[in-house]
Amino acid sequence: MIIKNLTFVVPIQYEADFLSQVFKATDAVSQWVEDIRAYKIVEQLDPESFNFAVQLGFTTPSSLEAFNVQVLEDMIGEIQAGVSEPVLYFESHLEKIF
Repeated sequence: MIIKNLTFVVPIQYEADFLSQVFKATDAVSQWVEDIRAYKIVEQLDPESFNFAVQLGFTTPSSLEAFNVQVLEDMIGEIQAGVSEPVLYFESHLEKIF
């Protein structure tokens, strides 16, 4: 399984809006992924924001690539559309070792 990890930096005042939008956006893409998990990062690095990780599981590299090409941009756009201020994010890909 390949995990696409999307980590978001969300201003405190938009936490509820962000969580609502992430739920809608991940629900809309559920047919593209094997597993969806979301986490709030416990350590608050900046007192003005929270960090969240959304992990999307894919069984093959080709299913991940199809998602990246056909779905990712719309999903990020939907998340951003519900928050008045730009939400920063970065992504990484993880593969389980043990």
